[in-house]
Amino acid sequence: MNYTFVVIFTIEAILKITAQGCYYFQDSWNLFDFMIVVLTIVILSLNFVGVGEKLEILGTVLRTLRIGRVFRLIKKQKKLNAIFITLIKAFPAIASLGLLLMLLIFMFAVIGLA
Repeated sequence: MNYTFVVIFTIEAILKITAQGCYYFQDSWNLFDFMIVVLTIVILSLNFVGVGEKLEILGTVLRTLRIGRVFRLIKKQKKLNAIFITLIKAFPAIASLGLLLMLLIFMFAVIGLA
């Protein structure tokens, strides 16, 4: 899957650079995408050669950064933005509920040991 996404994002970057020319590098989201594509290609080529065996964690970090591309959609779509804001506001309540459930599981675990 990683190689598939690398090919797709590389083709996307090449098409955008071809279409927009120098204006491609003036948008910060395009720079973000371009840096992820370039760094992914560099890490994959180092792994292919066998030099970058210790750089595999950077590949995982870059795959995680690809999720940042979704935040572009949140900025553009008003309904998606409203859902995201609601999720952010509800996070403290969800965290409290999660901690309460963990406490309950811990209590049953202690009771189960006795």
